[in-house]
Amino acid sequence: MKKLLCPTLALTLLAACGGGGSGTSGTPGFRGFSSAPANGNFAINGQAVTANYASDASGRVVTSALSGPKGATVSVANSNGDTYAERIDTSGGGAAFDLRQGGRVNRTAAFDAITSADGKTLVVQSNPAGAGYEYQTFGAWLTGYGTGSGTLGAGSFGARTPASALPRGARAAYSGQTAGLAKDPYGNPNVTSSNAYVETDFNTAYVETTRTVMADLNTGYTRSAPELDFAGSGPVSGADFSANVSGTAVSGVANGTFYGPQAQEAGGTFRTSGNGYTYAGAFGTN
Repeated sequence: MKKLLCPTLALTLLAACGGGGSGTSGTPGFRGFSSAPANGNFAINGQAVTANYASDASGRVVTSALSGPKGATVSVANSNGDTYAERIDTSGGGAAFDLRQGGRVNRTAAFDAITSADGKTLVVQSNPAGAGYEYQTFGAWLTGYGTGSGTLGAGSFGARTPASALPRGARAAYSGQTAGLAKDPYGNPNVTSSNAYVETDFNTAYVETTRTVMADLNTGYTRSAPELDFAGSGPVSGADFSANVSGTAVSGVANGTFYGPQAQEAGGTFRTSGNGYTYAGAFGTN
């Protein structure tokens, strides 16, 4: 089992503030990154959770209720194997960047942090090659940063496992990471990361996050946030699963999907709240 904690995700995003733009077009039919075009466009379908936010007169962030999961698509444009533009489409508010217009990417082994040229769009997403994902990607985004209002979201995208290929009754365990955004009880916006774990017999799935780290987007203050850790279980239906999750401070729902022709990977989104927190994110495991 991998034990990957990425506190540098938060630090990388904070250091990246300095890429974004028009986005891309793509075609569906994603089967895996090894077969995706090194030069050209492709699209990956998935799910997303979103919310609107605004700053009140005192500068505190106020968020709407998190909505989703709902259908979403990420359209990717590659050149020589590197992504230079991306567009996330979903109802409630997606995001886009185009590095030809300026933008910057900061990379860790597991994540890329992208900031738009105007500094208003922030995207944190998995680096599939570095994290070892063949069939999925996931991430979180914030638009309108520095303007006082915008949208926040998180999404999971991948090649769904055919329901007929799930090994019902067989036990499997997956581990990986999360990327998320949280409004804390003081009204501050934070980027988050944690470990993720999924265990299943393909009839029921257990989802757990641990060792959550959060970093204030305004001040850069980074701290451990165990109050955002959660766990729970729920049913598997087709290639999808859902779990009611809770922890010491938050509760909500995690929705996931098995990815790959034989359920080699699992990923999804979560939305939780409680005790002044609004917390949304996405996870990927293999």
